[in-house]
Amino acid sequence: MWMTPGSKSKHKKWNPSLRTSMPWTKNIKFTRENIKDNCLPFLDCAMHLEENGNLNIEVYRKPTHTDQYLLFDSHHPLEHKLGVIKTLHHRAEHVPSKPEGKKKEHTHIKESLKTCGYPNWAFIKSAKMHRKEDQTPAREDKKDRRNNLVIPYVAGVSEKLRRVFSKHNIPVYFRPSNTLRQKLVHPKDKTPKHKLNNVVCAVQC
Repeated sequence: MWMTPGSKSKHKKWNPSLRTSMPWTKNIKFTRENIKDNCLPFLDCAMHLEENGNLNIEVYRKPTHTDQYLLFDSHHPLEHKLGVIKTLHHRAEHVPSKPEGKKKEHTHIKESLKTCGYPNWAFIKSAKMHRKEDQTPAREDKKDRRNNLVIPYVAGVSEKLRRVFSKHNIPVYFRPSNTLRQKLVHPKDKTPKHKLNNVVCAVQC
């Protein structure tokens, strides 16, 4: 990856030297992203080469990006939805290199999430939780994770169970009860045991 446009000969010399110095790259396919309009995308960063030679970094989105995030009226815990806001704002604070870039990204996030049904109070609540985490000192004594309880999320029921378990100092975490992964990961029917090949059968005598 480089920002300065070079001749084709430089590009041709670079690839063989990489494969010679690192033989294990024979099984790896490399792609080269050429600079276009003084901009080079890398992961979620768009690096702009300014006229003075400085780099201005902004958040990069692919042309196919639709700004479609977890809908606020979907059957998910509130903390998952607030986590969407927190994650996007964290990227907006750490990726853009200039204050105007950060402001632009925050505005884009709010408009996109409002399209997904996120109300204003959700942004306020997420910001309060973020400030509280920053002000809370890190604790060295970690709780035993064996006491954690993970239950399927059912709106109105799971929250009550969490309150009950919290009285006994048992942390409760929610997981979606019905996801596409659960439905689509194993689409094939299982092969009956008597039709399996290359297996060892044990018969009780």
